[in-house]
Amino acid sequence: MTRTTAKRITAVLVGLLLALAVLSGLSRAGELWRASLQGARPADAFTPADILPVGGAADVTFRTDGILGRPLDPGTREAIGRAWSEAWIRADVAATSGDGSDLRTSFSGSALTQTTAALHPDGTGVPTQARGHDLEVRFFSADGAIAEVRAHDLTLLRTAVTGDGPRVQRWTETWDAVMRLRDGRWRIDVITRSEARLR
Repeated sequence: MTRTTAKRITAVLVGLLLALAVLSGLSRAGELWRASLQGARPADAFTPADILPVGGAADVTFRTDGILGRPLDPGTREAIGRAWSEAWIRADVAATSGDGSDLRTSFSGSALTQTTAALHPDGTGVPTQARGHDLEVRFFSADGAIAEVRAHDLTLLRTAVTGDGPRVQRWTETWDAVMRLRDGRWRIDVITRSEARLR
């Protein structure tokens, strides 16, 4: 075999290897393109919503906002209001059942510790229904992950057991909370009651 024949054979083999590499790359690019056009299945992309009992979750109103780090869009405002009212429903369910396992969905940080510590394991907690969620967003961070919320004149119906049997007491309270967006869900991270009066 001559030198030129060996060079030609080597050139042909290198050319074939390059052609195979190009075809393999094009094949992978085509697979990637096809996968990007299909998108995710809804079952993979969305988490099913929790089913909550009806109990005042729809009566959320908002006052004029305070100092905001950025504008609060309507979708975020609705998500904050829904998370706030759901948290009160979950707290009531946990108080009456003694089971606080679902509280992590709506509470985190010190608010979770505080809410869980108030539970009675036997489910003898005081049932509390919240009505008239009149919210004011007092602060909204520039990154959109932290909101300070005040609930003005929140009506709480607490069932108190007295010598005459159970009696519903109507309280009007003001609550301040710091809410954080974690894992795509707003949660109450810190909560304090700043005013309470029995009506």
